Amino acid sequence: MIWRERRRSGVKIDSPLHYQGPPFATIKDACKITGFSQCFLRTGCKNGTVPHVKIGTGGKYLVDIPAFLASIRAGYSGGQGGGSVD
Repeated sequence: MIWRERRRSGVKIDSPLHYQGPPFATIKDACKITGFSQCFLRTGCKNGTVPHVKIGTGGKYLVDIPAFLASIRAGYSGGQGGGSVD
């Protein structure tokens, strides 16, 4: 199971609903925690679909992990997107 593998990275995740770790993570760490690619997370930060804060003049992104996981759950439960095919 994917979530058991994520536990080996040093952050305890019992399920996608129960994240117990720092609220913000760099793109590299967020990739390890969530399983999404760095490209997906970086692009999402740039276009505003991934909750984040931008720090410094160099533009380092910190992903808001709890908010990101909540937005993913909302998308899968029908909260956003997923229109019908006619």
